[in-house]
Amino acid sequence: MTYTSPLNAEHLKLGAKLTDFGGWLMPLVYREGTIAEHKAVRSGIGMFDVTHLGKITVEGPGAEAALDVALPGKIAKLRPGRAAYNLVLNAEGGVVDDIFVYRRPDGFLVVPNASNMDAVLHFLQSLSGPDVVVTDARLRWAIIAVTGPKAREFLVPRMPGSEDLKMHDFANLQLNGIDVMVARTGYTGEVTYELLVGWDDAPAVWSYLLEAAEPHGITPAGLGARDTLRLEMGYPLHGHELSAEINPVEAGLGWVIDWDKQFFGKEALLKIKEQGAHRKLVGLLGSEGRIPRTGHAVLSGSGVVGEVTSGNFSPTLGSPIALAFVGREHAEPGTSLSIDIRGKQLPVAVVTPPFIKN
Repeated sequence: MTYTSPLNAEHLKLGAKLTDFGGWLMPLVYREGTIAEHKAVRSGIGMFDVTHLGKITVEGPGAEAALDVALPGKIAKLRPGRAAYNLVLNAEGGVVDDIFVYRRPDGFLVVPNASNMDAVLHFLQSLSGPDVVVTDARLRWAIIAVTGPKAREFLVPRMPGSEDLKMHDFANLQLNGIDVMVARTGYTGEVTYELLVGWDDAPAVWSYLLEAAEPHGITPAGLGARDTLRLEMGYPLHGHELSAEINPVEAGLGWVIDWDKQFFGKEALLKIKEQGAHRKLVGLLGSEGRIPRTGHAVLSGSGVVGEVTSGNFSPTLGSPIALAFVGREHAEPGTSLSIDIRGKQLPVAVVTPPFIKN
């Protein structure tokens, strides 16, 4: 089944090229192109429809305890009005998905990636019982992300109560008379407000934002720009830097784990931690040349020492960048390596993401 956003007609009016993404028909790029959209987010305001993200509510008197045992990150210490990055692990310690968990007054909202929505829903439904109610809420809200260095000065005067929201805070507010849940979360590295809007209200909110922000130079942006923006920040994408075969220790996400509590997959993950990961996720920065892509081999001399997980051209730096898993002995920042791109070698240096400093 392919889902469509309630904003689908709005995207077509703007000349969007739509593509299937995680079972959703979503904008890949608009008329101005991915690079223009990327630069608009870095310099002004970009607006994304990210309704494809999953939404699952976990409610009931036992919700906190159930999630705290199910997920490796801290749940019990998450206060209402705060969100936190977390993971869903399998029994072997691999990453089923990376998620955000929002603590609402009436329970929790879990937001997984679109392609993993059903897997995460099934996992959380295993927690269901008399005291825990897990609900598929993917069609309850649309999500509109307003992001960029001018996002705050544009949105805050139009949303009373949003001026005090700090990173990972969220609140139920109003925008132009419409109820929205406003979250200071995002995936671009810029100041971002993610607006969870009732399904039927989404077109009105989208149209209002486009019109009201026109003097500020707002630019609708698609999945292409979302990918180059997150890559410049070194943010992982499930299926690339994370997967059921990739664990959080080697992916550099050990900071998410609360090792002092019990959680699903802990036994396997402790063994991995004790043994030490044999590879590490690093950034690779080139000066010029061809664009690295997922699956390209990383070389030291003529020997293969790793593999690119994500690669692209950085519109901000004007150079090729990549994320890659390499052997730990080749992971030191400043190490000179190369990427094999169809038989030609692209010289790169190991760096610690993010590739740009905001």
